[in-house]
Amino acid sequence: CICAPGTSGEYCETVEDYCEFEGNRRCSNTGTCSNSNLTIRGFECSCEWEYRGADCEIHVGSMQGFLQIF
Repeated sequence: CICAPGTSGEYCETVEDYCEFEGNRRCSNTGTCSNSNLTIRGFECSCEWEYRGADCEIHVGSMQGFLQIF
């Protein structure tokens, strides 16, 4: 079989977990990681309201700061 990116095995039955990276989570600051074939990276982060950025690495800090970025 010719497997799609992120899959392997004789029948492409093994799906790579892009959320795990060398034993560490990809998303910072309690962000929730989800594997996604819709992104080039293979995963996306859902951030808590006080964080932004692709990996939830930007701390907005307060509701006032949160409102300023929108």
